[in-house]
Amino acid sequence: MNELNPKVSIVIPVYNGSDFLREAIDSALAQSYRNTEVLVVNDGSRDGGKTEAIALSYGAKIRYLPKQNGGVASALNLGIREMTGDYFSWLSHDDLYHPTKTEEQVRLLLEAGGDAVIYGDYEYIDGDGKRLGTKRTESAQSCGVHFSLIMEGTINGCTVMIPRSCFDEVGFFSEELKTTQDFDMWFRLAEKYPFLHQAKVLVKSRVHPNQGSLTIPGHLAEQNALYLKALVIFSAKDLPKGTGETMASFYIKAAIRFVSIGCGEAADDAISKFKGELYRDAPARIVINLGRFTEYALLRAAYRSRKIKALVKKINKLVSSLR
Repeated sequence: MNELNPKVSIVIPVYNGSDFLREAIDSALAQSYRNTEVLVVNDGSRDGGKTEAIALSYGAKIRYLPKQNGGVASALNLGIREMTGDYFSWLSHDDLYHPTKTEEQVRLLLEAGGDAVIYGDYEYIDGDGKRLGTKRTESAQSCGVHFSLIMEGTINGCTVMIPRSCFDEVGFFSEELKTTQDFDMWFRLAEKYPFLHQAKVLVKSRVHPNQGSLTIPGHLAEQNALYLKALVIFSAKDLPKGTGETMASFYIKAAIRFVSIGCGEAADDAISKFKGELYRDAPARIVINLGRFTEYALLRAAYRSRKIKALVKKINKLVSSLR
């Protein structure tokens, strides 16, 4: 590696991405930091060759890697295996980089003087590129990565830059996971490496109806499994320092968040752990946490009610079809 001018590999996984792929590639090629390569990994697109045609139109400006469909994780892994750079940078085919994204992150990594994961803030855009809002993610550094991922899920994969050597230590993205492979990777990386927050908006994250997390079956089940695993990993050392946060308060807050996003099984597990920790706290905090438990109970009842109503609707539809 050239320590003063390391090479960055921008990996763009794509599946049926003809609507936005050209914008993504253009933003990667427009980087002010010039020692880069752009790898477009076509994950078995089934769009009549539209995605491939766009990628091939760039010729030698990019490296085009077609493969059979296997999911985002498998496409990212092929990119990592094929990359020749020192740092990995992920760009979804429907998102965009600001022109200085790689330059500013390389500078921060070099200043850090060691292996670390860089992540940053980002803005939301719609299908037409119109700005919708900004997401600030500093809590992941001030509160700890594990705590932040469970409580907020704030790290956007397209804001990260990761030394290639880190994957030799923690392994590649889990190809069994179709929508939560990023959070699974962040948990594994956080066990070995520091996460450094860059307080700048350097990525535009597009919100549109065809996003994988909204269309791929089994997303909620994957989320549940991820959070159940996270609760096993989480310990007192992961609590944010200087906040008075305890394991009991963490578990009840986690339960409230889980049930609010539909992860009922993870919520139940968090509540079970909460009950085991509740009376370890000071009396005043016990009262506060019991108040939070009331909030959880109301949310859980509403969640179960929604599930029951959805089940009744399915049963009625099935009965109607049999008449």
